[in-house]
Amino acid sequence: MARRLVSLLRLGSFAAMFVMVAALAYGQGGVSSTLSGSVVDASGGAIPGVTVVIKNNGTGATNETVTNTQGAFTFPGLLPGAYTVTASLEGFKTAILNDVILNAGVTSNVTAKLEVGGITETVTVEGASALVQTVSSSVSSTINTKQIENLPLNSRNVMDFVASLPGVQTAGGIRQSSVNGLPRAAINVTLDGVNVQDNTLRTSDGFFTIVQPRLDAIEEMTVSMAAGESVGGGQGAVQIRFTTRSGTNSYTGSLYHYFRNDTWEVFGKTLNLNENTWFNKRDGVSKAKLLQHQRGGRFGGPISVPGLFDGRGKAFFFLNVENFYQPSQVTRQRTILHEQARAGNFRYDIGGGVVREVNLLTLAAANGQTATMDPTIQKLLADIRTAAGTTGSIIASGNPLHETYRYNVDAEADNWFPTYRVDYHINDNHRFSTVFNYHTFSSLPDTLNQFEPFFPGFPVLGSQTSKRIASSNTVRSTLGQNFVNELLVGLQGSPVEFFNEMFDAGIWNQSFGGQQGFHLNMNNATGISNAGAAPNAQSRNVKTIRVENTLSWLKGNHNFSFGGSFDRLDSWNKFRATVPTILFDLVAGDPALGMFTTANFPGASGTQLSAAENMYALLTGRVSQLSGVARVDAATGKYVFAGLGLEESRLDDYGFFAQDSWRVRPTLSLNLGLRYDVQAPFRARNNLYSTATIDSIWGVSGFKPGCDLSNATPQTCNLFKPGEMPGQPGVYERWDEGTPAYNVDYNNLAPSVGFNWSPNRPDGLMGALMGDSRPPDMVAEIIGKTRKT
Repeated sequence: MARRLVSLLRLGSFAAMFVMVAALAYGQGGVSSTLSGSVVDASGGAIPGVTVVIKNNGTGATNETVTNTQGAFTFPGLLPGAYTVTASLEGFKTAILNDVILNAGVTSNVTAKLEVGGITETVTVEGASALVQTVSSSVSSTINTKQIENLPLNSRNVMDFVASLPGVQTAGGIRQSSVNGLPRAAINVTLDGVNVQDNTLRTSDGFFTIVQPRLDAIEEMTVSMAAGESVGGGQGAVQIRFTTRSGTNSYTGSLYHYFRNDTWEVFGKTLNLNENTWFNKRDGVSKAKLLQHQRGGRFGGPISVPGLFDGRGKAFFFLNVENFYQPSQVTRQRTILHEQARAGNFRYDIGGGVVREVNLLTLAAANGQTATMDPTIQKLLADIRTAAGTTGSIIASGNPLHETYRYNVDAEADNWFPTYRVDYHINDNHRFSTVFNYHTFSSLPDTLNQFEPFFPGFPVLGSQTSKRIASSNTVRSTLGQNFVNELLVGLQGSPVEFFNEMFDAGIWNQSFGGQQGFHLNMNNATGISNAGAAPNAQSRNVKTIRVENTLSWLKGNHNFSFGGSFDRLDSWNKFRATVPTILFDLVAGDPALGMFTTANFPGASGTQLSAAENMYALLTGRVSQLSGVARVDAATGKYVFAGLGLEESRLDDYGFFAQDSWRVRPTLSLNLGLRYDVQAPFRARNNLYSTATIDSIWGVSGFKPGCDLSNATPQTCNLFKPGEMPGQPGVYERWDEGTPAYNVDYNNLAPSVGFNWSPNRPDGLMGALMGDSRPPDMVAEIIGKTRKT
């Protein structure tokens, strides 16, 4: 590292990945929940050997354990939802706690108190209760879909709800949100334990998810904003976790269709439900149309085949399909040449509202210069005027050389959001779950990135399409009375294609609005709008494979978690500048420059004379620059003009952690953790990257060992010594496939310490505010309604 400084072309597009590949940990992705607790007698003493059984109220699945010598028990790796907890021991009444609510990625606690009596007698707590979290030190909150459904959202993307939480700052759109002032790269968003962000742009767009969690598909959402522990801090300071619904023993579902229209037909008359904008009214442009359909449904329950298989209590499915269809319009404004200017007349304002005209072609003929229009430019300007006459309006501009054209661009979005889930209880000790999301997006044209036709009917345009996949597969295994193992295998891949139409050079060769196989930059010459966007076809994908395993062990009042993970990110980017770009100008030495004087343009300023030069250059097709891009072909290693650039890279990460949640006292929990992460260097998967030595980076100023720009006397660097140029111009070298970009940093130990303490209740007002002094657990005789049988 001391000898070389790596400079990777387009490495910035991958920098966001570096912050998200630290190892995952148990509970970090929010795949499961943990229920811990203790069983005590009437005096508060621990009772060992108590049989504790929990049952998922939705699926009927049960798990069983026995309290240890400290009367403690734990159930890790549980699905979020409502549970019934039963504690029984010979010589005591059986305690039943109904509707214990567990949240994703959160450890919750209950305390069951057993009374002396017969085991056939029961003490039951009825009524749902969301448990107070008294073990984890992290600051988090959980929101279920019922809460979200009661809030007004402008979409069915649950991620939009996060922006309304305290601590979230949204200066612009929701995608630009940040949390607690932290960089966006500090945000980690997971769906069933799988990261679903756009990891190519995570540094600048960390709040944006490629796979969108949909309202009817999500069971709940947990947001952790501070005091993360070692089991949850590997990927970011802010954890946003979503969990998919699962099927239950009952068949349930829903159908919906949300419809939005800006007009309505009533008795043969059209009613405008949305008013037109003031600017459109002023310019005589009709209201941009909007029609929106959000339709779909969900269905879930036991997997059953009559006469062959009954999956109640054993196998379950869940399906959600949603479609977002929106044909709409977007109002755009273009700058076009005034009709007199298109005929060759340069128009300029000499003050006082007086506009003068000089015919450039007549002037050129008188001076022996080119006096005819370039046929390609002449036809293209005529096509622009023809297109502008089909719809919209043309109004005067502040510049007498230009006019303003406003019109509505037709666009269409058609997005699908299917989600599939299957849960299978192999036996009492093993449970398998798989979730698969396959979201498809289509926007034609892509008005978000302004790749629509610049004029009605023009051929140069670009769409945006993508196929977005996220898959989460988990196996939970009970290996003994106090051991539970959870394995996760996840996959995320989201190839996005931008402006795919631009890979075809034919769109620049059409008869109407065509540019003869070039991108003609007229805006650079005269300030008018071009005939279409610049050639910029591209696509990208970051495929993530994730494997993580966690072993939980209950020992006395200690709940240990040990785990490790492996992440692999494979990225590719494609680029192509399909056609070259032409600029128009009068270059130095052009004999036509002599025409542009105040004698020929009375009262014109220097700026106006330059504008006249540029207009003449455009009309007569005087090319000042022809630029294109040659890229190295991945197969041959040779440069190809207007060729396809394909960049492929890989990043691996290994992580390990250990965590102890120690219940020191009923009112005090101590959390101790340690993480160790090893991030393998960035590696190219083909030979299309380049690098440079430290000498090449310093270029002609030369590298001087010991130079420190932060030093108080930076003049020791040749860069700040004029005239001293002992170096050579920088030279880029090929970065060979598989070569590591930097040395491995093995120094990434990260300890964490946290505690939870419930203080005793004081008297007076503070006591009333703090509540009961006993632990904020679920205790049979103080929470809910008690029933004895």
